[in-house]
Amino acid sequence: MCLIMGKMPGRRRRKYPAAAWAYYSGAVLEGEDCFVAYNMHWLKHTFALPALPKGKKWYQIASTEDGILKKAELLKNQRSVELDERTVMMLAGR
Repeated sequence: MCLIMGKMPGRRRRKYPAAAWAYYSGAVLEGEDCFVAYNMHWLKHTFALPALPKGKKWYQIASTEDGILKKAELLKNQRSVELDERTVMMLAGR
């Protein structure tokens, strides 16, 4: 499992970022990829999604608004996701 983390660019330096993300690659163990977007800002933010290997798609599996979903929902836009203010969303690449 490989973890890559980042934060959204901002004009001012903050001790803690208002929007950040974490990408967990399942390539080593041939499992699912996982992307967690954290928007702690009081405004909506759009997060670019990592490209997945051929044949895989991004699915929403949980968020602070919807809780843990009983059935994963295929994202209409596979390149980016917009999060409302103060929202965390978890995606799985399947």
